Amino acid sequence: MDIILPLTRHLKTIIITPTILCIVTIIYVLFITEPMYVSTAKFMSYNTGNDKFKMMGLASQLGLAMPTSDSSPNWSYEEVIKGRSMAHNILKHRFDTKKYGQQKKLVQILTYGNRPPKFKHNIYESQAVEIIQNLIKINKSTKTGVYKLEVSSIEPKLSSEIVSIILEEMEQVLREYN
Repeated sequence: MDIILPLTRHLKTIIITPTILCIVTIIYVLFITEPMYVSTAKFMSYNTGNDKFKMMGLASQLGLAMPTSDSSPNWSYEEVIKGRSMAHNILKHRFDTKKYGQQKKLVQILTYGNRPPKFKHNIYESQAVEIIQNLIKINKSTKTGVYKLEVSSIEPKLSSEIVSIILEEMEQVLREYN
């Protein structure tokens, strides 16, 4: 009875407060926010370090001395993918969207949309670089060495196309590096 009596006195508050919060949340989700779609890709890095150590072991068995310092730089997929040069390369591509139409540059999609631009292109491009860097997430599994790339955007097809372009650009960077 000690619990039931105070609950019955405040029954209106107990029912009305969650109901109002639910209604506000539903209105916010349905009418105010834009949904974000995430596209994911997984890839594995090619590590030549193991081959080098195998060759060093074979050479030492034959009595040859090999330098032990690792002269190759540490390759960081996270830094390359989230870097400004990768973002600039991605922004050059054109995409088809339902909201903004056919063959629109990613700079336009991310910044001024269908409105006429008010500023110079380089201002929008620097804003778009920051936006695209925030939309891209990359994580590496420490156990398997598999990278997980996630891209968020306003349309599912756009997210998928951006992931594909990132992987193509990454392949190009690797080809130039090798």
